[in-house]
Amino acid sequence: MTQETPRISVLLIDDEAIALDLIAYGLEREADVTLRYDARSEMAVALARETAATTVLVDLRMPGADGFDVIRMLRGDPATEHIPVVLLSSEDDPSIKVKAFATGANDYLVKWPDPRELLARVRYHSGAYIARQQRDAAFISLRLSQEELAVSQSALHQAQKMEAIGQLTGGVAHDFNNVLQIIGGNLQLIKLLGGVSEKAASRIEVALAGVERGAKLSAHLLAFARRQPLQA
Repeated sequence: MTQETPRISVLLIDDEAIALDLIAYGLEREADVTLRYDARSEMAVALARETAATTVLVDLRMPGADGFDVIRMLRGDPATEHIPVVLLSSEDDPSIKVKAFATGANDYLVKWPDPRELLARVRYHSGAYIARQQRDAAFISLRLSQEELAVSQSALHQAQKMEAIGQLTGGVAHDFNNVLQIIGGNLQLIKLLGGVSEKAASRIEVALAGVERGAKLSAHLLAFARRQPLQA
């Protein structure tokens, strides 16, 4: 079975709509790349989750929440904290680049990058992010498998322990039943032979009743050992 190639989802956040045309030019011909544009920088987290973004391209200078704010918002949410963020800026200032990376940006591109370079960087960052997701999913699957194995092993251990107890119980019950039969047989023989006092005969009946109760207990123990209900 052929494994489906993961799709690349790019979210572009810029207050100028022309950015969509400039960015789309380098990405729109790629069959495995989808591009979503939005000017609402304050909605970065919700947009990234909605589009299942694998890379976010964000303009540095915007009214309201700027590029730095967007990075902080994305990094502050567990669902988006690892999504690659590429900062787009017209400023080629080393100090700003340093701040961008310190804030949590994965890359910094001066407007407007060559379409081939843009595509290469998007593929690189998205590929790394998708690989991370696949690794995390594999770890989760492995942990669940280990937990299921532990439960199965515990159940097996319990079953083996119960089987051992059943075997021991069955052996004891069998030997106990043999002893009861000997005692009961001898009591019945004495009863048949007669020649005993009324008091002794009464004690024989009490002893026989005790043997009968012991036989019932033995039958219960054997039923437990065999894992089957007693017959009425």
